[in-house]
Amino acid sequence: MVKKQEITIDKLAEMVQHGFESIDKRFETIDKRFESIDKRFNQVDQKMEGLKQQIQGVSNRIDNMADHGRRITRLERKAGIVE
Repeated sequence: MVKKQEITIDKLAEMVQHGFESIDKRFETIDKRFESIDKRFNQVDQKMEGLKQQIQGVSNRIDNMADHGRRITRLERKAGIVE
């Protein structure tokens, strides 16, 4: 048989306090990890924004080249170089 041990209110309060302290320590670690993750996401966001701008620039250049190609073809037809 297991002998029951009486716990005083003070001892119970100490046990609860110790439990909360260990949880607080865990949350501190988790908070630090989330801060690190937030920094990494911010870096990824910045890189993605830079890539979007580069892609938009390339897209604009491609559009300009296509427009120039159409204009050249039109001029060549008018000049009688190409039918």
